[in-house]
Amino acid sequence: MKIGFPSFLFIVFFSIVVPVAGQTSIDAMVVNTNQVVPFKNIYPNVYFYSDPANNLTAAEVLRLAKWGKLSDSVPNKIVIPKKYVVANNYFKFTLYNESDSVQTFCFNPGHYFRDFEIYKLEGDSLVTNFIYKKINITEYVTDHGYKYIQVKPGEVATFIVKLHYIKTTIINFTPRLVKAEYAKQQVTNELNLSDALKVITYIVSGFFLMMIFYSFISYRQAFRPEFLYYGFYTLCISSLIFLKSVLFENSNWFNHFFEGYFDFLIQLGSVYLYLLFIRTYLNTKSAYPFIDKLLRSSQWVVLAASIFYTYTFFGTDNMSLLIKIEFYTKIYLLILGIIFIVTGFRYKDQLLKYLVYGNIFLIVFGLISLVFSSSTFRIKGIHWIFNSGLFYYDLGLLGECILFLMGLSYKNRKELIEKVKMQEAIKREEERREMEKQLTVIQTQQEERNRISADMHDELGAGMTAIRLMSEMAKAKTASQPVPEIDKISDSANDLLNKMNAIIWSMISSNDTLPNLVSYIRSYAQSYFETLEMKCKVDIAEDVPELELSGEKRRNIFLTVKEALNNVVKHAKASEVQVHFSFEKEICIKIIDNGIGINEDKIREFGNGLKNMRKRMERIGGTFKVTNKNGTHIQMCIPFDK
Repeated sequence: MKIGFPSFLFIVFFSIVVPVAGQTSIDAMVVNTNQVVPFKNIYPNVYFYSDPANNLTAAEVLRLAKWGKLSDSVPNKIVIPKKYVVANNYFKFTLYNESDSVQTFCFNPGHYFRDFEIYKLEGDSLVTNFIYKKINITEYVTDHGYKYIQVKPGEVATFIVKLHYIKTTIINFTPRLVKAEYAKQQVTNELNLSDALKVITYIVSGFFLMMIFYSFISYRQAFRPEFLYYGFYTLCISSLIFLKSVLFENSNWFNHFFEGYFDFLIQLGSVYLYLLFIRTYLNTKSAYPFIDKLLRSSQWVVLAASIFYTYTFFGTDNMSLLIKIEFYTKIYLLILGIIFIVTGFRYKDQLLKYLVYGNIFLIVFGLISLVFSSSTFRIKGIHWIFNSGLFYYDLGLLGECILFLMGLSYKNRKELIEKVKMQEAIKREEERREMEKQLTVIQTQQEERNRISADMHDELGAGMTAIRLMSEMAKAKTASQPVPEIDKISDSANDLLNKMNAIIWSMISSNDTLPNLVSYIRSYAQSYFETLEMKCKVDIAEDVPELELSGEKRRNIFLTVKEALNNVVKHAKASEVQVHFSFEKEICIKIIDNGIGINEDKIREFGNGLKNMRKRMERIGGTFKVTNKNGTHIQMCIPFDK
């Protein structure tokens, strides 16, 4: 059969254009391996299917499943819908190797998966991809969730990936390919990107470590339980952020256990300890009853959530229930924090305010951390670390801890002031009791002195007066024949009566004042010199201070003045003596005569008298001074405060 030239052109055009058009629609989802240099995110090129019943095999999924684009099924590759988290999910992607050599790649589906199986479509059947067992595997790469696949020269290979999730809510779909020879370097580069964040986390963890030591040492010194609770709280928090940083993008069993269960349990434990700390630290039971009831009931909620979560994780495969427990527990704690903040602002307690501000830090930066961790929202034009959720979580914890230290400093300062006030109050009370005790003793002594003086006056005074009167009567009867002994008896009785009167005067408590002492000395001096030819002049400064003087002081001062006046009469040969009182800074008494003064050669004759007078003054805290200047000058001074 002959074909015309126009028909030939049509056939050639149809054979070229139609296949090319069909190939273009197919190739839109096919990944050209030459584009994987050195890695490629194949999220737009992956088909997705979810088996919510979890009862289909990979072969049945290939035959029965209605595949859709991953980008359509999961628009936000970070926030995975709950229905996919609890189901068996499958990826399907196609690679085209247009080179003339075998190409080997490492595939990673995202985070966090316990394991995943790779099948290769050969004809109408699936073959398990064992290629990763036949090449030189670096555990460093496989530990971070990569498996090897291989594409022959010119081959268009389709792969099915079955995903096995761990029980966690932070799974994300970020499928990517890396050339095998660059796999280790790529993993290293990805980890190095987090080095700055790790440094910050380590610094924060180190700060918390110091807080742990400080809290435990403070507890050991004072045995105050709030320091013990805060120490364990900071231990939980520092362990959480440290493990989050160390285990970043690690696919070993411990990280799966940590991300699936242990991190949430640590969070609940830290919250429980923090609630205990606040109740003890603020003494909420007596100071804030409403807050105490709220926090105490919240402790039971946290404890119940921990038990329920643990049972659900280990005893069931109900991932949906695990997600609900974690979600509603965090919502409850968020509401609790808001109620605590609002209630705290109603009080004027500065210590409570510090904890309120700390909770504001935790909530605000915790919400910011949640936004960056669970969404694709990013701030453009800044360092990537400021788009990291963990960075803001660290900031929130650090701010809360700093505010706690500020509150602790305020509390310690307040307690120190109260302690000093209490010590001063105790000291004042002890001084008051001691003063009352001394006053009681003094009062008892004064009463006893008054009693003795009254007895002496009534008994001895009357007897001595009788002796003197009888001696005078005897002298009158023997006037014609004087008897010297009778004169001596009369003089002795008279002298003894004067001394006894002086003793009685010094013992009466009502005389314990400076004006009384001055009046008594003036009266005595004038009476003493009344019958003598020597003149006595008493000069008293104006405004005699109303000071109290004990009986001992009055007695020693009076006896010293009396002895000085007696020495003037006996030894001075003076015609005049002056007694001068002054009260400027101390009680000062001067006795000045115009006699012959003190003879240094004969001073021993009355040396004992001077020594006794000096001792009397020194005994009551005073001074005694004798000078020779146109007569004898005697000066005795007693400070007011002695």
